Amino acid sequence: MAGSSHHGLMGQLRVTGLCAEEVDEALVLAQLLDPGLGVEAWRADALAVCTGGGPESIVLARRGAGPVCGFGRYRLDDPEAEHPTLRLLKLVAFDLTRPGPIATALVDEILQRARARGCEAVRIDAALTGPAQTVDLAIAGGVCRLHSVF
Repeated sequence: MAGSSHHGLMGQLRVTGLCAEEVDEALVLAQLLDPGLGVEAWRADALAVCTGGGPESIVLARRGAGPVCGFGRYRLDDPEAEHPTLRLLKLVAFDLTRPGPIATALVDEILQRARARGCEAVRIDAALTGPAQTVDLAIAGGVCRLHSVF
């Protein structure tokens, strides 16, 4: 589970799977990712994910009993394989000053769940951007190595 916060009053940061009772509360964060997302479309999609037992899952982060402050969505590609691939679909963290630890807690929980299902690789589909950003992604993903003599 995620580590504790530096803000003692806000309580422990917890990441849990989305349950049906939290669907409406998670809408605000889902709309940060997709501003045009309507309530009914979100409810239908989120309920299908959290009750369907399919390859996609949603996790939420919150501090103590506070409001939802993080949202992560992922899928297991080829879930019946011995080693399915984890595909990180969406991630949003909201905090007035430090969203980074929330994002880290979400990813930690998703990776833990994926490893438990036998995943050994993670996939992130990123928009094709300029060459510099694409090289940065390739380096971060471990598929690019830069060597020089000096």
